[in-house]
Amino acid sequence: TIIDDDQAAYSTSWTDFATQGYQNNGVHYPSSPSAGQTAIWTFDSISLGDYFVYVSWSTHPNRTATAPFKLTYDGGTLDKNVNQKKLADQTTDGASGQWSGWYLLTTIKVKLNTSSNLTLTTVDNTGGNDFVIADEVLLVPAVSPNQVWVDKSFAQNGENNGHIWNYDAFDVIQSAVN
Repeated sequence: TIIDDDQAAYSTSWTDFATQGYQNNGVHYPSSPSAGQTAIWTFDSISLGDYFVYVSWSTHPNRTATAPFKLTYDGGTLDKNVNQKKLADQTTDGASGQWSGWYLLTTIKVKLNTSSNLTLTTVDNTGGNDFVIADEVLLVPAVSPNQVWVDKSFAQNGENNGHIWNYDAFDVIQSAVN
């Protein structure tokens, strides 16, 4: 399930930049440089269950290195800072306006319900080099797949035809061969 940045609730005025982000369908950034503004994605239309949560953004040298995400889920909260100057692998610098790829926010599966949400909060950007970018959120059920895709053009930060890799498919394939 992909929850678009247009579906997020914004605490103040955020600008829609229409030609960046996932599939170049737009991202949002705060219209003023003050800290504490929020974008909140709610998960009110999902089925109760265990999920992995991914986020994305568009990169640029003027992005923050500490975009603070807070995931509220059934059983707790998870706080994670993400470097939005980098691609989803968090080591590669992205080109100006490049889509980050999917960043796995939760390294453990979390139980989500209809009151779960994800909040992104702005940091002080008075210097103009700490923009926080709101883009898509991807919720992937934490279940073993019944299909495995082999993608000869797989790229760590690419769209990979929409397939998300969160398990070692090759171990599964090898065990079946054995």
